[in-house]
Amino acid sequence: EGSARACRASHKLLKRKEMRRFLGSEKGEGKTGFLISLVILIAGIYVAWVLIPIKVATYEFKDAMRDQARYGAVHTKRISIVHERLMKKAKRLGIPLKAENLKIEKDGGTFVITARYDYPVDLTLYKTKWEYRERETAPIF
Repeated sequence: EGSARACRASHKLLKRKEMRRFLGSEKGEGKTGFLISLVILIAGIYVAWVLIPIKVATYEFKDAMRDQARYGAVHTKRISIVHERLMKKAKRLGIPLKAENLKIEKDGGTFVITARYDYPVDLTLYKTKWEYRERETAPIF
């Protein structure tokens, strides 16, 4: 019976050594992996925090362009009003649009609005500009 206990004890010890080798025997390895995951998670949240408002503003401006193209197609004599409304909307949304980069024209039977602007993106460690070239059209009635 004594040798059976010794055999079981050595078997358990061998299993523990195999598990340590498989799982890693270094203390702190789990903490390091957790910290790396936490840093990646925080970086992802920060990037979303910066980029999502930009995307929402540009989509909202594009929607305003579509609405104003429809308005301008019906009221073709009011191009200056459409220009003024879109410039105010861009300013309210924080879109860096210059008046000379917002073109409104009648092209045959179509009312056309084009806007060009570069939106600066600052992610602290990385800075870039997103180029936007928007165009909306509506048939003139």
